[in-house]
Amino acid sequence: LVLGTRCGAAVDRLRALLRERTDTELQVLIREAAQLFFARCGLLSRLDALRTAVAQPHLRVSSVVGLEPLALSGAMRAFDAQLFQSGGTLLPLADRIASADLRQRAVQGTARTIAGTYRDIHALVSRDESGYENVASILLHSPSEVDTLLDIGDA
Repeated sequence: LVLGTRCGAAVDRLRALLRERTDTELQVLIREAAQLFFARCGLLSRLDALRTAVAQPHLRVSSVVGLEPLALSGAMRAFDAQLFQSGGTLLPLADRIASADLRQRAVQGTARTIAGTYRDIHALVSRDESGYENVASILLHSPSEVDTLLDIGDA
């Protein structure tokens, strides 16, 4: 009986370790899939520029190299094209994930990461002090529309 308790405790520890490692690997997969999505539409390098602009509030975002209205507008058009071309397949090899639960978590996590990043971009570009005069010509969709396109329900 004592031996069974020890085995049970050891199995529980191994399960917890496996669950922790699976969650860690899942987060890496989600982050990498989102980065690949942003790289394909040319926004990955602009995200770094946006982070830099946020850290320096005295800068007008629209004056940062790569974030000028025309450049950002082009990248956002590419974002839209990538979004529609993906056909809801943000994780191209998702079908290779054997566990349906892990597959769903990976796809939904990727969608949430992309939508959250879009929400951040939208908030930053929409600020009066960002320097963008015609935000609607840069950002064609609201964050809630992107959520809908990515099939994200209420979090």
